[in-house]
Amino acid sequence: MTYDIDLKEVYDKLLNNQKKAVNLYQKASNLEHNVAQYKFAYIYKEGRDVDRDNEKIFNLLKKSIEGEYLNAKDNLALLYKTGEGIKRYYGKASQLYRELYNEGCSNALDIVLECYDPDDDVKFEIKEFTEKQASKVVNTLINGMSDSAQLEFNETIAELGKELVKVSPIEVIENYKTREGIFKNVKNLFYRSADEIRKLSLYLNIRSLFHKFIVIC
Repeated sequence: MTYDIDLKEVYDKLLNNQKKAVNLYQKASNLEHNVAQYKFAYIYKEGRDVDRDNEKIFNLLKKSIEGEYLNAKDNLALLYKTGEGIKRYYGKASQLYRELYNEGCSNALDIVLECYDPDDDVKFEIKEFTEKQASKVVNTLINGMSDSAQLEFNETIAELGKELVKVSPIEVIENYKTREGIFKNVKNLFYRSADEIRKLSLYLNIRSLFHKFIVIC
């Protein structure tokens, strides 16, 4: 649950009074403020006027996730990946990164769709098609990978949206003048056979594979 509290402003004002900041974050966390729980976990991680407490970091991040704060999910995935303060668990980290992707943290499709102006029906058709096929493609790619490789894969697709913020819509428009061109290429990506995808995954590392995804779409 999110409350209308500007925690950054609070933090800036209390920068020279860290103990008071800790108390305020504690109170806000107890009120189930998801961002406060995330920030409080960070304070425990950094050991600022409190002793580092790995159990509290973990529990605060979990509560923040329950409050639907996605940054907390990203940070908990990182803890599972590195084993920092908790038992390393690639499977859990992969699951969290996949959830971030499915919950819209990767905005690849939205950025492509915003680069041209189809009517709503066409835009809906493209999104509906890709949503149905995307999971099949991902499952094909990671099938047979080691746990660590699956983790890297899922981490990459979760981060894809952050990288795409730097993409210039004008460049995409120059490459695709019509909606039909984009729709055709989106379909072609997902109609590739499983064997072809497996061959690609053997020759391309995961990050370059998803950079290729950007070019295709």
